[in-house]
Formats: sequence, structure tokens, C-alpha cells
Amino acid sequence: MKSPDLVIIDDLVGGRWTLQPGESTTIGRAARIPVGADDRYMHRVLLEIWYANGTWMVANRGNRVPVQIESRQAGALAHMRLGPGASSPLPAHRSALVFQTPETTYELHVTLTRAVDVPLAQPVHTAPMTAGQFSPNAEQAALLRALAAPLVRRAGAGNDDIPTVKQLQDTLDWSQKKVNTKIDYLCRKLAENGFAEFSHSGPGPALSRRIQLARFAAEHRRYWDRM
Repeated sequence: MKSPDLVIIDDLVGGRWTLQPGESTTIGRAARIPVGADDRYMHRVLLEIWYANGTWMVANRGNRVPVQIESRQAGALAHMRLGPGASSPLPAHRSALVFQTPETTYELHVTLTRAVDVPLAQPVHTAPMTAGQFSPNAEQAALLRALAAPLVRRAGAGNDDIPTVKQLQDTLDWSQKKVNTKIDYLCRKLAENGFAEFSHSGPGPALSRRIQLARFAAEHRRYWDRM
């Protein structure tokens, strides 16, 4: 009989790994579980899975690739986005870890045999950058801060709480043209630097780019919020 604490990781292309309580592993281009070995946009270590206080945890150790955690249990509706630096308990039973780079989309299936309690998160250790680089200047950082402010301030904030172009004009004392130009430029630069959610978005309307950039700004704020 298998231990109720076993975790089984399947990369869907023939790789299968089993973890016992007390063990840990990493997932990425040069990790213990190799994923995207030839993908220059993949982090050397993107994900870490470990066991702590009766709970299996997963953390995003990268700084550019968000990870979707989707429950695959019958009748379950759980869906969670694990941004860079974030950690979470693995869902009970079966789930999928889905992430993408500009080159391809990856999916791993994880089987956990029982629900567990939530422990304190481990410290975050950021994986090194791979291809591309994003380092906003002072004006870009100010725009990112303004866009992210309501999402950072209140966990339940939605798209309607994201500042409009007019509100950004008032906050930053910029013209409407400057606000829109900065949003467009940032989206293009992020696409060029390997952030997949911008690479596949296309030109799109300004509203969708503003919301997309606000969500990005909130998830990645630890990289620019001190500017």
C-alpha cells in the first residue's frame, strides 16, 4: 500500500518521479526534473516542490514565468495562478502545472493522495534570469506602481479597480498620449524579453493591454517597487 503522503510527478512524455515525505525536488531547464532543456527562455529552476509540516508545497522560483495550477479531480473547479516568488500548498488529489514561454507550453501532472494543512511558506530563492532582461526606468516603474496599486492594496480587487487612463493621467501628471504610449511600449518590451503572456497577446485594444500590464505589475512588483 502506498504512503498517503506520496507525490507523483508526470511530465507526460515518459518521465515519472515519486517523492516521499521529507524529500524535495526542482523543475526547470537544469533542475532535478528537467523541463525545456533546449528552451532558452526557461528558467534553470522554475518550480520547487517540498514537504513541510505534513504539507506538500510548490513555489515559483523564477521571475518571469507564471504557473497555472489546475485541479484535475472530478467535480473540482480549483484554478490558481502562481506568480513569480509565490508559494502554495499543492491541491489535493490530482492537478496540472501549466506554464509557457515564447517557444512552447508545458504541462506536468501531479498526484497527491490526500488533502493537507497549510504551513508557513519557505523563503523565496529566485532563480537566475535566462534569456532577455527587464529593468524599468523611473517613469516605467512609476506607471507600474500606479497600475498595480489597487491590486496590491486589496486582495479581492478586480479589473474594474484598475486605474483608467484618465486616473493614471491625474496620478502621474502625464498626458493621455504619454500614458497610452508608455503602456504600449512596456507591453512590447516585455514581449521582446520573453514574457509569454505579452508575446501572444497581439496588438489588441488599449483597455486589454492596460489590464494585462496591471496584473503583471502586481505579480512582479518585488523587482521594481523599490525604484
